[in-house]
Amino acid sequence: MEEEIERKIKERERKKKRKPKYIRQDWWKKSRLGKGRKKKQKWRRPKGRHSKVRERRKGKPKRPEVGYGSPKEVKGTINGLRPIIIRNLKDLEKVDKEKDIAIISSNLGKKKKIEILKKCLEIGIKTNINIEKFLKRVEEERKVKESKKEKVIEEKEKEEREEKEKIKEKEKEEIEKEIEKEKEELKKVVKEKREKISKAKEVKPFRMSLEK
Repeated sequence: MEEEIERKIKERERKKKRKPKYIRQDWWKKSRLGKGRKKKQKWRRPKGRHSKVRERRKGKPKRPEVGYGSPKEVKGTINGLRPIIIRNLKDLEKVDKEKDIAIISSNLGKKKKIEILKKCLEIGIKTNINIEKFLKRVEEERKVKESKKEKVIEEKEKEEREEKEKIKEKEKEEIEKEIEKEKEELKKVVKEKREKISKAKEVKPFRMSLEK
């Protein structure tokens, strides 16, 4: 049975190589039909009375036909395995290890995807993702993220330290200014007192002379 499936898979590959690209009639004539615009290059069945493609004339573009299809046994399979879309852990119960392959939904977040893949690795279910490579990449990304976080925290701490030092320096400068101001005020007071004392000394002998 396995040999037959392998043979059918090879046959499908061979047919795919020979399969032409189906594009609508006269697509190369106008841009709205697909000239120089890949998104517009689609298949449309020719319906014209004189259409050579409709009549399957030799040398004209090929039409989609049954003969180009894959063998019935391997049609819609991935390496002969039936694909089953997995959206949560419960969906893994539907999967048959030997006949099916798990296709992880693209709408899932990273956290859920990791959980499902780990479970697949435990049970031994085949998936469309290389589990070991994926988990390794996730681990590397996590380490990079953590190192970036640590760097950011270090930078923040450094900035906080610098700010604190600046605040301390400012406070020191303000205190020094206040001390200088007080010193100047004291000097003024002392000077005024000295002047008063000197004046009083000058006045005393003058009084004494008057009394005599």
